[in-house]
Amino acid sequence: MPGVALHVRLRLLFVADVTGALWRVPLNGSGDTRLLLQFPSELKPHQLSVDWLNDLLYVVADAGAGGWQVARIAIDSPTSGGTGRGLTVAVAGLPLPPLHIEVDPYSGYVPQLKFSHISCM
Repeated sequence: MPGVALHVRLRLLFVADVTGALWRVPLNGSGDTRLLLQFPSELKPHQLSVDWLNDLLYVVADAGAGGWQVARIAIDSPTSGGTGRGLTVAVAGLPLPPLHIEVDPYSGYVPQLKFSHISCM
């Protein structure tokens, strides 16, 4: 399982699998697991991070020869379908995969990436 993230307020678990599928799993016991997004075959998701303030999900993905990228997708409320909308590339062309991603919700969109000893914003 490449990536997992938790949105506490919305009580949702997000899971990216090896097929490039991004799943939304409600933690209320409803069993209403939904496919949020199927990534194109050239993108392979690896890490997930939730921006809980702006209801965005950030995804670190391997873009093959294009290097690594960070994309974001809006998280709709589970009561409005929770299907997500608008995959947008936030950072592209990273030569190395980040070891860790953290989202600063107060900045709105800028992820903090941790490489071995280098931090990139």
